[in-house]
Amino acid sequence: VIKEECVEEFLEVMMTNAARSQEEPGCLHFEVMRDKADPCKFISYEVFTSQEAMDIHKEKAYVKAWGAFQYGDKKPVLEKRLLKTSAIECQAATGPTQKRRGEALAVVLQLRIK
Repeated sequence: VIKEECVEEFLEVMMTNAARSQEEPGCLHFEVMRDKADPCKFISYEVFTSQEAMDIHKEKAYVKAWGAFQYGDKKPVLEKRLLKTSAIECQAATGPTQKRRGEALAVVLQLRIK
């Protein structure tokens, strides 16, 4: 859940994060979704080729900008759930379905902004 007054800033930061992340060689997929019933609730879905790719991703300036927003003085995130999984089958944004048993990592982040 994101505070209502922070939604526009959240969208700017997160959409930049998603767009730039998709340019990374280790990022297979990055989606940002908004709940139809609650416009302050968002889900991001990210898939990386490996833990190493995710570690590289975490060091990027646009990911750090998301962290600065998330943990900044405004405290915009009211509710957060993070799920880390292994991707069994994933269709990369630019290619065919890839079966990756136990090596690709998926991260699902659910946020509600009020």
